[in-house]
Amino acid sequence: MRNVIVIMLFLVGTLYVSAQTSIFKKFEDLNEVTSVVVTQEAFKLMKGMGGNTPEAKEYQELISGLSELKVLVTENSKIAADMQTSFNSYITSGKLTELMRVKDKGSNVSIYIKKGSKEDIVNELAMFVNDSNSTKKQTVIMSLTGNIDLNKVYRLTEQMNIPGGEHLKNNKKR
Repeated sequence: MRNVIVIMLFLVGTLYVSAQTSIFKKFEDLNEVTSVVVTQEAFKLMKGMGGNTPEAKEYQELISGLSELKVLVTENSKIAADMQTSFNSYITSGKLTELMRVKDKGSNVSIYIKKGSKEDIVNELAMFVNDSNSTKKQTVIMSLTGNIDLNKVYRLTEQMNIPGGEHLKNNKKR
């Protein structure tokens, strides 16, 4: 019986990992989709940069716990609709909970999290942005995994110029 439980847990974990991988694999090779993947090794390299200012130290603390950042961007409306459907399935299967939604002048931003060990720490932050107000009409999916401090994550999205990341600043606890 114990072996059956272990096998079931392994299969559920495998399904979660494959669901996360499949949403990005499905779109990242399409010509009309820009994709960015930053690995844990890249975050380790970035940690050594920036100097000794308080801002640099805060940035270094944030990225030291990160595992991976994935971003998909498209301006194609058909692909965007498919991305929306896939994202909705992903958050349901990954059991992510909604952190916040922002609707402002044609831009819709949905941010979801997978809770971590502490209140302000999450294991995953997933964001869907549909910006129909801009001239480019972009749709963006972002997934950030690791030990993520919600009070500091907006700095990362700001410095990497990730569309929709400015909405995370409003979540920062004061």
